[in-house]
Amino acid sequence: MKTPSIVMTLLLVLMNGLIVAQTDALTILPNGNIGVGTTTPTQMLEVNGNIQGSSAFLGNANWGSDHASFNHKVFGNQQTHYALLHRNDGETFLNASLGKSIRFRINNVDKIIVHSNGNFGIGMTTPKIIVDVKENSIIGSSGQSVSQHDVSNRGTKVSFGHQGSEFVGMRTIISPGTNACGNSADIGFDTWECNTSTSREVMRINGTGNVGIGTKTPTQAKLVVSGNAKYKLGKFQWFAYYQKGTGVASGSDQIPYSIYATDRIAAQQFNAFSDARIKTIFGVSNAAKDLETLSKIKITNYRMIDTITKGNQIHKKVIAQQVKEVYPQAVTTDVIEVIPNIYELSTIKDGWIHTSTKDLVVGDNLKLIFSEEEVLVKVLEIKDDAIKVASDQEGSVFVYGKQVSDFHTVDYEAIAMLNVSATQALLKRIELLEKEKVTLSRKQKQLEDHLNTSVSRIEKLEILFNNLK
Repeated sequence: MKTPSIVMTLLLVLMNGLIVAQTDALTILPNGNIGVGTTTPTQMLEVNGNIQGSSAFLGNANWGSDHASFNHKVFGNQQTHYALLHRNDGETFLNASLGKSIRFRINNVDKIIVHSNGNFGIGMTTPKIIVDVKENSIIGSSGQSVSQHDVSNRGTKVSFGHQGSEFVGMRTIISPGTNACGNSADIGFDTWECNTSTSREVMRINGTGNVGIGTKTPTQAKLVVSGNAKYKLGKFQWFAYYQKGTGVASGSDQIPYSIYATDRIAAQQFNAFSDARIKTIFGVSNAAKDLETLSKIKITNYRMIDTITKGNQIHKKVIAQQVKEVYPQAVTTDVIEVIPNIYELSTIKDGWIHTSTKDLVVGDNLKLIFSEEEVLVKVLEIKDDAIKVASDQEGSVFVYGKQVSDFHTVDYEAIAMLNVSATQALLKRIELLEKEKVTLSRKQKQLEDHLNTSVSRIEKLEILFNNLK
């Protein structure tokens, strides 16, 4: 038989130190290292080239000798279909084919998935957003010191958001407790704007649940707002504070706002700052004149034009423009707001909207409401029954109205105090009338007594006269 002789021959050659196959395709060294395509294998098996098994491909996938890649053999030596790519500088890449996902599994169950659209799911096999985490998950730090109330444990624990010198996002913070109880677990929110500010904390929720805007120590109430805004630029609403009559923001003539609400505010009680130590008092109001002023303020019945968001109930209140005529100190005209002076459903194409042009001029900002968003756009051109705006959207649009810079507001507290002063004037008049009534009553009594005396005398004279007859 030939087989035993071949085996014996192979063993003898191995014992002599080296076997070299035809054209050095296979090399087996005395130390047991086997080389394929190399005569100097340094490992138990060393291949100079790519390797393909029953299902797998291992090689450089056309990335060159500086890269090692692994993928399924059906993709072969293709540069874009590798599953794992490792570069000689240590950089590592995971990859999936176009339209496919990368899945991380335990016990053959998906735990983390990256979809082809870039959505990343943790515990979610169909993530619908960039990062989609299974419900009841906690993202943050699981590390916790033995005593959370030690002073040494204070500081930022976890940050979420854009990192760096201009941090924007949310932080969990261990800070001094508000009740001298040690530490407090707070949540801080940082922002920055344009080139006018650096990263700074703008809002905090402290350990007791109090919310502070502009303050890190909201101890006075559940919501504490510290500071005011000279102007506020938002996506849909704008307002600012202007020097009266000029339209230019300037110094002490500005009226500072701390809270601006588009809808009603409900509360059990309102307490205004009124301590004498913060005021320079220079006189008492003239109650008689206040009564005269109050009598000129008209109480009006009205319904809001924007019935969709404001409702259609009838109100009985004052109108700012009328109040300004008789009591201007109770009215401000320094707020920028959008008024529903058009309030029509229309369509837009190529920037043109067929709608009312009432009170509009070129350059006005106009509020448009689409199905997905509200925007303020500039009026570029006006025709008899159409306007052109700076928008490339098309389709249905609700034309709300234009933005004005002299929106009127009423200080109802000022009117209430005017009413108090006027009521005091009425009280003085009532008191005077009461005194006059007492005096008149006394005089009436005196007259009645005098009359009764006179009548009695007449009656006596009448009796005497009758007896003389």
